[in-house]
Amino acid sequence: MDLDCLLLMLVIITSTTPLALNNVLVTPSIIKNLVSIRKFTKDNSVSIEFDPYGFSVKDLQTRTLRLRCNSTGELYPITMTPTQFLALTTTTPSTTIWHRRLGHPGNNVMSSLFGHSKVCNESICHAWELGKHTRLPFSPSLNKTYHVFELLHSD
Repeated sequence: MDLDCLLLMLVIITSTTPLALNNVLVTPSIIKNLVSIRKFTKDNSVSIEFDPYGFSVKDLQTRTLRLRCNSTGELYPITMTPTQFLALTTTTPSTTIWHRRLGHPGNNVMSSLFGHSKVCNESICHAWELGKHTRLPFSPSLNKTYHVFELLHSD
């Protein structure tokens, strides 16, 4: 698993107002980077209309066209020139972020991915601690039974 990636913010320059792609996870080793349509539409107050020839990005209030990308293949790529993209910030995700994204795995899994002996402090991760519980604690019961199936308990 290649964890060499960047977390950045991209801006698509359009003829009206720029469109922002916030918290984009770019992994150079993957062939295609995917965009969350829901997040993109919420962040930019736009709607996206797909058709057999491509897609259109329209302003949510005025319904004016802000971006049109044509497609000939199976996917709907954002076809822009490199000068129409602007990267604003770049950071490398920490091991804590990867710990959360991967479902709070133990330190042995994290160390095998990153090659370090101690990657994350599991004692401060509440979700990791809850995941290690095999059952919830039971409160003391004052009920006594004398026959089989006289009292049933279930989770």
